[in-house]
Amino acid sequence: MNIEHIIKTIMKQRNYTQQILADKMGYLTHSAIGSAIKRKNGMLIPVLIKLLDNLDCELVIRSKLTDRNEWVVKIDE
Repeated sequence: MNIEHIIKTIMKQRNYTQQILADKMGYLTHSAIGSAIKRKNGMLIPVLIKLLDNLDCELVIRSKLTDRNEWVVKIDE
């Protein structure tokens, strides 16, 4: 599943429109969300983390090795 599909699925589960998410993130228009999600060269990681944070989610990196270590990516404050 690609990140655009994941973000849209989470938004649907939360009953968020692009405008609701834009308002929550402090953007003036919904197009800022659409532009971030559909960015031609992929979404920037800081933008992804901010989107996920405003959707009450987090980015987790999990090792494929048997140790299955996990790390949660946070926004640098």
